[in-house]
Amino acid sequence: MTSTPAEKLEALRAFANDMRDVTAPELSPLLPTYVLPADGDGSRPLAVTGGLLAFEYRHELETAGLWSGWGFLAVVDLDGVDDYLTGTAVLTHEWTHFLEHLAFTSALIAAAPPETLLQDAPPAPEATAEALGARATMPPWTGHDRRYLRLLAHVVYRLQAAGWPGDVDDCFPSRHYLLSRASRYAEHLGTEPAYLADLPICRILETRCPSDYTAFAAADMKHAIRRWHLRDPLSPPVPAERNVVPCQRF
Repeated sequence: MTSTPAEKLEALRAFANDMRDVTAPELSPLLPTYVLPADGDGSRPLAVTGGLLAFEYRHELETAGLWSGWGFLAVVDLDGVDDYLTGTAVLTHEWTHFLEHLAFTSALIAAAPPETLLQDAPPAPEATAEALGARATMPPWTGHDRRYLRLLAHVVYRLQAAGWPGDVDDCFPSRHYLLSRASRYAEHLGTEPAYLADLPICRILETRCPSDYTAFAAADMKHAIRRWHLRDPLSPPVPAERNVVPCQRF
């Protein structure tokens, strides 16, 4: 990876376009890709994305003359990108998040009654103390579960077929999530990435998952819960203790 921030940004933007064309050619004519540098002190993640992040940064994109509509946006801390593989692996990680969001949203729209699609969305609920507390106890792999890792294996397979030098472990620092290496998850998919290589990428998660993969993922996450003494996200929440004042008899 070239050394100056401008050169890094140019290289990552080029890769983002190529990544879209290789892994999701059905989206290429319609979906722009953007990469912006993070503006911060380095305390944030190396990169972030989101289904609506492009709208949040629309002003910055318009100011830079880049805006061409809603699409994939990754905001990357360029100081943390030391080489080409690191930068492109980070983009691949974020692109998989975006594709998972796109697949989930498409499924919701397909399942929704047509008359509800034009209705205004209800206001977002307030972040209550209970909700924040529940989020704080979620396992560290939240958002990086078996669905995400399955999709990541497919994205990386398609990139590797086009000559990308990285692998799934470059895109998924498993120690941060307390799970096994992503390559072990990919192994349990068998030949699925090759078999489904021509399927539109956002339809991968609609297909039946190999039972060997599902069993491995469940066992790996249960092992992590036991080893690190985590709360099982599938178990019912423990009710908070309450101070009860005895009722007086009159």
